[in-house]
Amino acid sequence: MTKLSVEVDPDRLRQADGRTQLALRWYERAQAIDSLDDRYLALWIALEALAGGPGTDLLKRLWELVVAALGEPTSRNPQMIATARDRVDVRALRDLRNRIIVGTGRELAPSNVEFTVSSSTLATVDAVVEDTLRHRLSLPPSHSLVRAIEAPPRQ
Repeated sequence: MTKLSVEVDPDRLRQADGRTQLALRWYERAQAIDSLDDRYLALWIALEALAGGPGTDLLKRLWELVVAALGEPTSRNPQMIATARDRVDVRALRDLRNRIIVGTGRELAPSNVEFTVSSSTLATVDAVVEDTLRHRLSLPPSHSLVRAIEAPPRQ
């Protein structure tokens, strides 16, 4: 994967707001991390920076990033948004982050709860961060979230 900062004009990168710069640093760090859980946490830091930090409406702001990452409003279709709602559960993604950090015991939750990061979950969060960064840094879109959503769900 090419580092996004290499693709950005240095002057434009310096002019990016602090949250975008922070998100880019954590996104690029995440790409070098082998552990799926640790990579997920690095991507989560980038995602929260892009969403404007923690707060009572974090889940709403995360969902807005997902919708924006799907592309221009004129190119979105209701079916893609519905598929995204089924495939990108921001509450579950946040809960997974919390479980990784605090180590919630498996015996305390339903059996369908994800306790470790799967490659498909990691790819989804990576795609939201990458597509959002590309938009904020005026880079050509990669549409990686659309591809992640359109891929058949892994069993």
